[in-house]
Amino acid sequence: MAEMKVRDVAIPRTTNVTSCIQKPEAGGRFELKQSMVQLLHTNGEFTGLSHEDPTVHIQNFLEISDTYTPAGVNVDYVRLT
Repeated sequence: MAEMKVRDVAIPRTTNVTSCIQKPEAGGRFELKQSMVQLLHTNGEFTGLSHEDPTVHIQNFLEISDTYTPAGVNVDYVRLT
């Protein structure tokens, strides 16, 4: 077996890379409204600055998405959309 060069194993390959996140079925009719996008953008924007708390950012996102989930629609579907 031929020896591999360091660069052959050190550089990650991006071919055939897929996400490990599997989006669930909606379970009902769902349409993402512009008002929801604006609300999340206004209240949920996280830029990673030192004074920002990622835990608070996630809590805000979950609270906003919980108020918008239509009956019969999977909440994870809404959050991942």
